[in-house]
Amino acid sequence: MLNNEHLLSFLLEVDADFSPPLSSRLNLAAYANKIQANAIVVEDIIDGNLIKGIAATYANDESTRTAYLTFIAVKTCFRGLGVARKLIEKTEHILVKKGFFRLRLEVYKGNEAINLYKRLGFEIYKEDSGSYYMEKDITVQKCFEDER
Repeated sequence: MLNNEHLLSFLLEVDADFSPPLSSRLNLAAYANKIQANAIVVEDIIDGNLIKGIAATYANDESTRTAYLTFIAVKTCFRGLGVARKLIEKTEHILVKKGFFRLRLEVYKGNEAINLYKRLGFEIYKEDSGSYYMEKDITVQKCFEDER
């Protein structure tokens, strides 16, 4: 299981991969603490300690059963290998088991991840001058799981 020190180290390592960098918007130590305390964290790790990627999702909206993907990142050397897809699929599986119906995220316009999210079934439901807000109905996944 990922501890706070490893999470913060990962955030620092991928910080500059975000535009603008995460640290320009967030205190990374506080954000790592918040994620550890409040999010479902899914990671892809090899050899027990090399983190390829991490996804963190808040699943606390019990009334609408909507979860929010607050963070996802894959180290540069592992991009294009399906790591982000795997992280999102693992997250969806956990959310479906917890009774959630929808997964939402915000992505900055111009971020190349938009195409990945679209391929994974996310649709834009709102936009502003800088961001797209995307969502995916994950109840469809539950139907497929029920067939197995």
